[in-house]
Amino acid sequence: SSVDVAIRDKEEESTEATKIKQAAGRMKYSDAEEAADSITESSSTSSTTSEEKGKKKLPRLRFVLPPDTTPALRTLLRVSGSGTPLEGNPTAEALNALPSGSVVEACPEGLLLAQDIADRIEKCNGGAALLIDYGEDGASSRDTMRGFWRHTQVHPLSRPGEVDVTADVDFAALRESVNQRIGLEESVKRKYLSNEGQVPPSSTNAEQEKPTNPPEAFGPVSQGQFLASMGIVQRVEKQIEADSTTDEQAYELYSALERLLAPDQMGERYKVLAIA
Repeated sequence: SSVDVAIRDKEEESTEATKIKQAAGRMKYSDAEEAADSITESSSTSSTTSEEKGKKKLPRLRFVLPPDTTPALRTLLRVSGSGTPLEGNPTAEALNALPSGSVVEACPEGLLLAQDIADRIEKCNGGAALLIDYGEDGASSRDTMRGFWRHTQVHPLSRPGEVDVTADVDFAALRESVNQRIGLEESVKRKYLSNEGQVPPSSTNAEQEKPTNPPEAFGPVSQGQFLASMGIVQRVEKQIEADSTTDEQAYELYSALERLLAPDQMGERYKVLAIA
């Protein structure tokens, strides 16, 4: 790389300069200075050349298509190797309704996180969680992954390690991952039986011993609808009408409320999913 070349040239320059200084006692100082200047000029030229080459380099990272559906997609979307939804797939109808060429995004970490939250609520014999983010109630049928660098949208692979990569959340997938889940112990048992060549039973003791009211996912609803039902409008009105609130503060409160609730801002873009 250009950095390696620059460092190497500086080290060579230092070594050669030391040799010249040691021989300066037997040489005229003018000769030593000319030699040092020659080395410095050569190093500068080499470094500049390497920097120019580095600027001309094209990005090496790019997106590629796998030769087949990946194991993650077959597990998460419950599809066959050809991409056809399997029997018993609760999202089969939605997947089949998508037009040809649609993009379906899957986030394994997000689905596992939602299931972990549900497991924790179940182990604690109660509780609730709210998941709030921007996204859709179902697959958007398009590629939503994008990158941001210094508040500007850029290609996700343009600056590895520096670009903030984000994508829309599929709240329907999160909901189904919770409502269609099985416990970790049961999942391990089924995998073990499958590896041993045995057919996992349709119902086991672990399933029969499950609570009759396990955690479920509800929603999503829009952020505007959620905040309005929680009384945000009445709270802001009360704050604005307070004697201690100045005109400037009242305007800021109203602007913030509009930004959170307006459909063309954050009101519809953001969704709220509950697990309880």
